[in-house]
Amino acid sequence: MNETAPGGRNGRQARPFGLPSSASPVEPVALATDVLVVGGGVAALRAAIAAREAGAEVVVCCKSLSGRSGNTVVSTADISAYVPEYGVDDSEEIFASDTISSGASIADERLVGILVERSGSALLDLERLGVPLLRAGDRIDRTRAAGHSRARTYRADPRGAGPNKGLALSIPLADRARRLGVPFLDRTPIVRITVEDAHVAGGLFVDLSSDVLLSISAGAVIIAAGGASHLFARTNGTGDATGDAIALAMRAGALARDLEFVQWHPTRMDEPVSLFLTNSLLADGAVLRDADGRAFMDAYDPRSNLAPRDILAKAVYREARSGRGVNGGVYLDCSAVGDDRIELRHAYLAETLRRHGVDFPRQWLVVSPATHFLMGGLVIDEHAASPLPGLFVVGESAGGVHGANRLGGNAFCEGLVFGTIAGQAAARFASANAPSPYVPDPISVSPRAPDPQPTVLSIWKRLRQTMWQDASLVRDAHGLARAAAAVEELAQEALTLGGRRIGEIARILELRASLDCARAILAAAAFRQESRGAHWRADFPEESAAWHGHVSVAWDVCSSQPSLQFYPKNPTA
Repeated sequence: MNETAPGGRNGRQARPFGLPSSASPVEPVALATDVLVVGGGVAALRAAIAAREAGAEVVVCCKSLSGRSGNTVVSTADISAYVPEYGVDDSEEIFASDTISSGASIADERLVGILVERSGSALLDLERLGVPLLRAGDRIDRTRAAGHSRARTYRADPRGAGPNKGLALSIPLADRARRLGVPFLDRTPIVRITVEDAHVAGGLFVDLSSDVLLSISAGAVIIAAGGASHLFARTNGTGDATGDAIALAMRAGALARDLEFVQWHPTRMDEPVSLFLTNSLLADGAVLRDADGRAFMDAYDPRSNLAPRDILAKAVYREARSGRGVNGGVYLDCSAVGDDRIELRHAYLAETLRRHGVDFPRQWLVVSPATHFLMGGLVIDEHAASPLPGLFVVGESAGGVHGANRLGGNAFCEGLVFGTIAGQAAARFASANAPSPYVPDPISVSPRAPDPQPTVLSIWKRLRQTMWQDASLVRDAHGLARAAAAVEELAQEALTLGGRRIGEIARILELRASLDCARAILAAAAFRQESRGAHWRADFPEESAAWHGHVSVAWDVCSSQPSLQFYPKNPTA
């Protein structure tokens, strides 16, 4: 049975949201909605559902395929939550303490409090929305993920999702949104956030399927477009996590924070097949070992193999650099993972490895760190609202929840909790702020230059190599300065790029925005002169009380450069 939400503003029902077949590829097609959601993963979908259930007309624009794109797809569908009826030895206070401690005590504690308070209801609400949770018998299965002091990490049932377990979350949510009448404009990246009278008025998009420029007016805009892991050459993320939406919001006047904190996942496998190996293997009994078979994590943290990811990644790096590693990494020994846990949680991994000749779980695997998650993002308040009126932010695009490091399962917890909050708040805001027709300024891109010229792909390749070489796991002033100079050169090259078709222009504009995001990350990393959480400075190897706070990043439109300011967490009077 199809479900429909209450009517939009003034009781209107959701209307068809198609494009005229005669739309010109030159003049923008003008469209309007109450709430405009940018993104297509779990956070975006949960926000869209919440806004529609609150009575707003909602449109989702995704640069790829809604429900089938972004880092949601390559995730393990793990969700950390405090559920009182299951976590008898847990509490909101313990969950909050774990989250704040893992983030090196600089997370926004208001946001953490909301996260843990609403985590259980957000998890259990998934089944109402059509997402089955993994069960062991008649109970929802849970495990203790790395960095958590209690077993509070649950999972959407991935059986049938194949290698992309995150689809077990995103596909049912996308289906639910469609049943509520939410239209999806896929392959439609945002190229500008439009602002009128210091108020977000909508966005400018390119429909890549038809080479049409779209100007979408909205009462409220929700950015849920993911992070920036694709800025680095070695990542377990997808190619659409490019940081461009964060940069576009900063250009429009939004603030960012904590951009120096990029998470490096400790256990990516490259041979005989490239795979992201979930930390839940460690929770189920796997052990990190050096080349001689020694289990080394006890030497780094009392939690051993259940330490937070920043500590695990640093330990793997140090073991490999010390000469005790294996092919640039270390061994992951899964022989102690029980058959019941493999069958329940790791069946597809076992099947894939055995298909490639690996005797799993008896044969040890070689793993090493890779770029995984951006802890920082756009500044939000407890309503997921940016200081820029009309702009709401959720998921990996938002900053403040995680601080200097993120616990496993907290990303989807954040997306579900704050997705709901953002959707409801955006619907309320839009009800008092009707979308107005908006004519954007022209997009400035030169016609295609004669060959030879740099290409979008060549600049992307050099950007990603630069960021991985000089701004990844271990940083110092020299490397960060070298990276900043290289990115500046690439940004100037990107200004010379031109194209004839709207789709070519969209790719150029995405690249330019991604370069701006890289500039901001590098500036924040150079600015914070200490090591904290996932930010590891070889020239400032210790954590410093002087840096107990967050780095705020604004975009200076005059210089086209980031502007930074440090805010102590507990300033003295």
